[in-house]
Amino acid sequence: DSPENTAAGIIYWRDSIYRPIVAQGPWQLVCLAVSRVSAFSMYPPTVLVFFTKCKTLINWLETTPASMYMLKDFHELHAYCGVYIAYCVLVHALFHILRYA
Repeated sequence: DSPENTAAGIIYWRDSIYRPIVAQGPWQLVCLAVSRVSAFSMYPPTVLVFFTKCKTLINWLETTPASMYMLKDFHELHAYCGVYIAYCVLVHALFHILRYA
């Protein structure tokens, strides 16, 4: 690696170019960090949104010992996850816009 590549945010990994961070200045780094955190934090709620509507899987799990750890009201969890995802989408999009504003 050369100082020029490091300054450009280019990393060579396994004989290919990888650019994990493409930001100029502290403001863009903060915006990029908030965008990535908001995006990655949506993964578990997205899985839960789909899981809460898998009625066959839920009915089967209720016949197993896993039922001791399951919630009784999946609609409330579904609604909460939906609101959380909507909030994260807004934060994610806002910080991408602010990054280049």
